[in-house]
Amino acid sequence: MRATMATGLLLLAACRSPESIPVDPLADVAVTAIYFEPALPEQGTLTIAHESGFSHTGQANPSGCDVRVPPGPANLTLTVAGTRYELSTKFGSTNGELIWRWRSR
Repeated sequence: MRATMATGLLLLAACRSPESIPVDPLADVAVTAIYFEPALPEQGTLTIAHESGFSHTGQANPSGCDVRVPPGPANLTLTVAGTRYELSTKFGSTNGELIWRWRSR
């Protein structure tokens, strides 16, 4: 009886959904420099929505900004003078840079 219960508990633990395992999205982050081309006419707001669940909203200087983001796909939303621009990108696991040609999007 005890062996059957122990086997059942092991099966339950093995079938646990991956979504229920807590993940720290900032455990493995890199700094990415985002440069705006051309430079923004004024300061804007940058929102990052990462597939891991990590999200961040911060100020974007006209020439660019540095962000600490876990590796993987993310959607970026830039708001400048009331207009929104969006970009989908994939962040790497090492420090890097991203040139965002925001007027062409």
